[in-house]
Amino acid sequence: TAVGARRGQTPVAQAGIANTGVVSGVVVDGATSRPIAGAVVYLTQSPRTPTGTAVRQISDARGRFVFAGLPPSGSLTLGASRPGYFDSQLRQFAQSGYSVQTLALAEGEWLRDVRLTLWKGGAIEGTIRDERGEPLAAIEVRSVAVVRVAGSDQLAAGPVGTTDDRGRYRISGLLPARYLV
Repeated sequence: TAVGARRGQTPVAQAGIANTGVVSGVVVDGATSRPIAGAVVYLTQSPRTPTGTAVRQISDARGRFVFAGLPPSGSLTLGASRPGYFDSQLRQFAQSGYSVQTLALAEGEWLRDVRLTLWKGGAIEGTIRDERGEPLAAIEVRSVAVVRVAGSDQLAAGPVGTTDDRGRYRISGLLPARYLV
C-alpha cells in the first residue's frame, strides 16, 4: 500500500471513476543497472493528485515498487529519489541530457517493467600549473557541458571550482554528459 493510504483505500481515488490501474517497475543505478533498495518512489497526476500530494512508497530490497488501484489518467509522472543520487522523474539518459516523460494509464491497465534510473553525481578534478610547473592557487575553474540542441552541439555553463594551495581543483555533482574544463 502506498504511504499515507489506509488498507483498501486508494489515495488517488476520483469520484465515479474505477480505480483498477497498476504501475510497477524497478529503480536501478544508471552506471551499474543494479537495483536500488530504499529509494522513495513517487507518483503524481497532472496537475496533482486530487488530494494535492504525491503518492509515495519505498522500493524493496530488489528495487521493485507497485502502485495499485489507480484511476485512469492521461498524465502520470513517476519519480524516485535516494540520498547520494540525483532525483529522477522517469528520465532517460541520452547524449543530449535528460527528458522528463509522462505515462498514460487506461482503466484496468497494468504498466509493467517501468524502469526508473538514478544517477550518482560525477566529478572532474585536476591540477593547474604555470609554465614552470608551479601550482597556481585560487584559480577559478569552470566546467562547460556539451549539450545537443536542435541537432547541434551547444555549450552550457556548469559548476565552478577553485584551486587550492597545491593547484588542485575538484568540481563535483555533475550529471552524466561530455564536459570541457
